[in-house]
Amino acid sequence: MSYFCKKHIILSLFIVILVSFELPLFSQFIEGARGQRQNEQTSGARWPAHIAYNIKVNEENVSNRFVIITWEANPEYKGRFTVFKSSSVIDNIANLYHPSTTRLRQIEGRNVAVDNALEGINFYAVIAEEVVGSNSVQFITNVNYISSPLIVSSSVVNARTANNHIVNMVSGIDASLVPDGHILIRWNAISDSGHIYTIYRSRNILDTPEKVHNAEKIGEVQDNSMFLDESVINSGTYFYAITARRINGEERILLVPRSTFTMEGIFVNERSINHVASRFRVNSIRAILREDQIVLLWEHTGSGGSRFFRVFRTRTRPVHFDDIRDNDIIDDVDITSGHHELRNPPSGEWYYGIAPYPHSVEPNFAFIQGVNVILGMSRVDTNQAEYQARQSADLQLEQRVERLEQQEQQRIAKQKEKELAQQEQQRLVRQAERREIITDEIVVVEDEVRPPVSEPKPRQRVRPQPRVDVDTVLERTFFSNRYKTAIKELDSIVKTSSNERDVAKAKLFIGRSYAELGDHQKALGYFLSKDVVRFFPKEASFWRDNSILRLN
Repeated sequence: MSYFCKKHIILSLFIVILVSFELPLFSQFIEGARGQRQNEQTSGARWPAHIAYNIKVNEENVSNRFVIITWEANPEYKGRFTVFKSSSVIDNIANLYHPSTTRLRQIEGRNVAVDNALEGINFYAVIAEEVVGSNSVQFITNVNYISSPLIVSSSVVNARTANNHIVNMVSGIDASLVPDGHILIRWNAISDSGHIYTIYRSRNILDTPEKVHNAEKIGEVQDNSMFLDESVINSGTYFYAITARRINGEERILLVPRSTFTMEGIFVNERSINHVASRFRVNSIRAILREDQIVLLWEHTGSGGSRFFRVFRTRTRPVHFDDIRDNDIIDDVDITSGHHELRNPPSGEWYYGIAPYPHSVEPNFAFIQGVNVILGMSRVDTNQAEYQARQSADLQLEQRVERLEQQEQQRIAKQKEKELAQQEQQRLVRQAERREIITDEIVVVEDEVRPPVSEPKPRQRVRPQPRVDVDTVLERTFFSNRYKTAIKELDSIVKTSSNERDVAKAKLFIGRSYAELGDHQKALGYFLSKDVVRFFPKEASFWRDNSILRLN
């Protein structure tokens, strides 16, 4: 073996022996450095001495209505700490010194504080007393303040942090500007049904219950996940919050940023709120499925422009006006009617909506789910949805019936006073006519009594028969719950009266009599009569909807 080979082998052996000794030492050095960094983080060595760290909220005693807040501090620091509590994250000076922020005192000699007033949203921060009141406070996420709240409801004993499931809590609120200055609010609805959502609006962030109570309540919807705010009439920045409650339950105000209230305001300028806001438009739409028909019901606003719109049906959800083709159009409707019946609809899922005529389309017109377009339900598995829709519709109808009955009673009372005065005047005229006395003359010539000269009898005047008063019939029959008698007498007026308004009114109450007797099919025929719609459009529309919804 040559000298060069021997030298190469000896050098290789030396390197192997050196690496085998040094590698464990290098690994120990790396692990030691890593452990030192972790130890510095958990021990607070990396923070100034007055910074509390490792803040924790112990939730074991939530059922007893208190929690324990703990933290760690540098052993060399001898100052005291104050625990701050708020319904918003305490990550800045403004929230720390906000009037709604409360303080909890540190237990003497221990890094512990107790909070026994839990209801609502609870964020905590631990700040050294020596810097409280100054602007030099440092905020370090999940070190000296928590970024996820503790949420406790008066009706829910078990509380969880915002990262877990919260019973009956809305999430994901979002607001966006849509055409004509309207603002669309969306959220993730609660998984189960039977909830009422209340929407609030303000010029300031609605991050406290007090602000929500003082904010403008702009609407309520049931089992929905969106609301269109059409009541913005002034330019400015707007913030929103939403609460949820059971249909027969109490409202619960749980405020979590970007879950139940918006943090970013929506700015509306003067240009966005233009003159087209007063034009006819649909602001909500719903569909009720029957065995052989779909009934579209909608609400509208505005009083200008054309009131004639077009009903359409399409397989794909439309977004812009151009998405509707001519063969998608089903029928023409008067938007003020509030409803439209579609007989024998095709099976499957379809989008139904209402669109203006091309010459009436507003700039930036768009279709919005639940506002002017809705996904029609399949003809399969719709019993539950139909039941819920019918419950909601029945509640609305009861409220409308009550209002219309009051208006009807007031109108009838005024009209009755007027007609009674007219009847009294006619009675006095007839009484004066009956008192006319016609005498025969007796002619006497000298002493001879002659018989009276026969003169032609005066022609008797044929007086017109008094007009049958509709309101008198109604008072005697319909409003005395004698519906069958009302149908008979009102039908006589329809056949004999020459007064078009009286005939229309008689038909309207014949329909109402049939409705009271439970025969809504016959009632619907009278409510759809052209003269009833012409003379009594609101009453005809209301009772027509009522009969449609009650048909089996």
